[in-house]
Amino acid sequence: MIHKKLIDYRRKRRVPAQFGWVDHHLVRNGYCRECSTEALGLYLFLIAVSDCDGLSYYGDKSISREINCSEDVVSRLRKELVIAGLLAFDGTIYQILDLAEASQVSTAQAKGAHSVSEMLEKMFGGTADD
Repeated sequence: MIHKKLIDYRRKRRVPAQFGWVDHHLVRNGYCRECSTEALGLYLFLIAVSDCDGLSYYGDKSISREINCSEDVVSRLRKELVIAGLLAFDGTIYQILDLAEASQVSTAQAKGAHSVSEMLEKMFGGTADD
């Protein structure tokens, strides 16, 4: 039996209260404009096969068979989703990342925060020493 563990604990997937398993931040935060249609198809597939924490162990061979493309294409699409901040992958397990958390980090970065402590301060107010 494979032991599941999150890759990025800070961005553990949560089902949004007002919507279904596909988070509205996917559209609201511009991910649909940033990603190719094919990459979004892989993202939807991974959402469908992931557990309640957003984890999936599907391998490239199985994914390529299910979404009707080559393993090289799966690898390229995965990289696109990782770069976009939608997905984490450690070589074995996929993690669908929480998009609400990403929007908080992006907002802090847009406000000029560059270090982790600066981002936390911009996001939550106060200082790291409080």
